[in-house]
Amino acid sequence: MILSGLAQMPAFTAISPELIDLFGGRQTARTLHVVCMLWMILFLVVHVVEVFVAGAVNQIRSMITGKYLVPKEDAE
Repeated sequence: MILSGLAQMPAFTAISPELIDLFGGRQTARTLHVVCMLWMILFLVVHVVEVFVAGAVNQIRSMITGKYLVPKEDAE
C-alpha cells in the first residue's frame, strides 16, 4: 500500500524510477492503491460492526459503573 502510494508521486519516482516498473505503470499503481484502500475500509467497518453487535455499549457501561446488565433471555 505504501509502495503503491509512493509510485504515484512524480518526485519520488524521479528518485526511484524502478518503482513504476515494479507496478507496471503509474495507473496500475493507482488502481492497486485504491483497491487496497477499499479493502482496508471494508475490513474496518466490518470489525466495528462486529464490536457493536457483540454488545460494546453494555461492556463499556459495566467497566465504568461496575454493573453488567444481563439480558432477560439469558437470565432464566
